[in-house]
Amino acid sequence: MSKIYIGLLVLFFSFVASSQRLYNDAHLNHLFQEVRVNGDTLGAIWIYCEAPDYKWVGDDDEGFTCVDDVARALVVYCREYKQLPTAALARKIEKLTDFIIYMADGNGLWYNFMWKEGKINTGHVNSKATPNFWTWRAYWALSEVALVGLPLTAEKTKVVDGLCTKTEVIIDSILTAQAGELNVYDIKLSKLYDQPGADQLSVMLLGLCNRYEKSQRPAQLQKIKIIADNLAMYVLGNEELPPYGAILCWNYYWHAWGASQYYALLNAYKQTRYPLYLEKALEGMDHFYPWLEKNNYPAEMKLTKLEGNFVWTSIDFYPQIAYGFSPMILAAAEAAALTGDKKYALLAFDTAMWFFGKNKPNKKMYNPDSGRCFDGVVDAQEINLNAGAESTIEALLSMQALEQLHNFDREYKYFLNNINFRTHGLH
Repeated sequence: MSKIYIGLLVLFFSFVASSQRLYNDAHLNHLFQEVRVNGDTLGAIWIYCEAPDYKWVGDDDEGFTCVDDVARALVVYCREYKQLPTAALARKIEKLTDFIIYMADGNGLWYNFMWKEGKINTGHVNSKATPNFWTWRAYWALSEVALVGLPLTAEKTKVVDGLCTKTEVIIDSILTAQAGELNVYDIKLSKLYDQPGADQLSVMLLGLCNRYEKSQRPAQLQKIKIIADNLAMYVLGNEELPPYGAILCWNYYWHAWGASQYYALLNAYKQTRYPLYLEKALEGMDHFYPWLEKNNYPAEMKLTKLEGNFVWTSIDFYPQIAYGFSPMILAAAEAAALTGDKKYALLAFDTAMWFFGKNKPNKKMYNPDSGRCFDGVVDAQEINLNAGAESTIEALLSMQALEQLHNFDREYKYFLNNINFRTHGLH
């Protein structure tokens, strides 16, 4: 075979790879449903979707849809709309926004679950209108909607801003009430790591950064700095010493799901240009993410002090879920965009290989042809073939972030060719 022919083949396969899209919202669209509630049409996202037929499955305890998933789907659709605006996407964004508005308690908090008949589930412990993940995600989602520039009615725009402003009052009260430090195994941590935890603070921070980008209100900037300071200040350990640059999620615990501390810190740097935020986020990622990969990506663990030294204990490796990998991919992609350093693009691509078979069962978790992401790696041999909202949404957020790295042309094409090779013949 001539060198010219081989060269043409390489160019051809590079062209095919570069023209592919990782993002495919077909399955998310399958999970999307419009529902009539009190005369209004709201957009909903099924929580559960089970193999093998991938039809809707209800839940007698929670409901069929929730703010948690609708909010994250809204973020996905908003980010896609910025790239490829269509009337269909605009419709989904508008109706999902209406759902978020409907589920608000009017005082800056949100209920979470809705029953199939359209009634809000106010009784479930994870559905009550409380300062918790679903409230911060609703706030974050509405802040993304405001950045899209859809022609919402003046009345709806005012409602969205009013709800977000009330949530910011609640955030302010939390930051004030939890001022000061606590001791965890002789490590001084902010009281915010006890309540609400750095994982929840990160979602708040993402919303605040969007809101500040839009309105430039000094009160929002003040809250950004308080939260970002408390993330940057507690990047613990280093390359050699535990916890290897981790930002703990809650007291002395770290869990993979929703660990968006570095990503949020990078977003704070984008809005403030305060060098410490970038420096500490990169420092943590440089040490902690390689440690996680080397140790098979633990799902959850606890920091303990033994004989005067800090060690990770109570390590659980499973389940591994998309929501555990998306925060790492988003952070690495953001770091690459901010610094122009290809090592962070490579970090994002390497971490994303989990979706394409680089896991213990050697199974592809996300399929760009269907847009479906399986619900998790159960153990070293088994995967969960269900494909509910969270797994699909978090996969799509990851794919969007990866596609933004196309400017790293050589690394991006290598990644696309690598996933095509690795996933050939898999499920």
